[in-house]
Amino acid sequence: AAAITVTDEPLRRRGQASRPFDGEGVEGERLLMIEKGVLNHWFLSTSAARELGLVTNGRGARGGSSVSPSSTNLAIEAGERSPEDLIGSLKTGFYVTEVFGQGVDMLTGEYSRGASGF
Repeated sequence: AAAITVTDEPLRRRGQASRPFDGEGVEGERLLMIEKGVLNHWFLSTSAARELGLVTNGRGARGGSSVSPSSTNLAIEAGERSPEDLIGSLKTGFYVTEVFGQGVDMLTGEYSRGASGF
């Protein structure tokens, strides 16, 4: 949607996933991932960046296995319309009150996240 802007902010104060550098020692910085509905960046570890002919953006995370691309503190920026106005304009919809977990399919590039609401 043209109204969606998403940032990833590894240096957010008191953010749950805040960190000065990623699992490969690369400094983190705020990324404007999606701007007005247009994808600007991928989450890139050093190896993922190399495969794509790009430069890492400090999103390599160490887990139980090898380093893989990961987000830090994702945020959807507020738009111009109020929540009440948006909800009132819908015939049907799902109002998300909480998100949890996440997954990235490294073969397809699909990103998924659990959500609850009404």
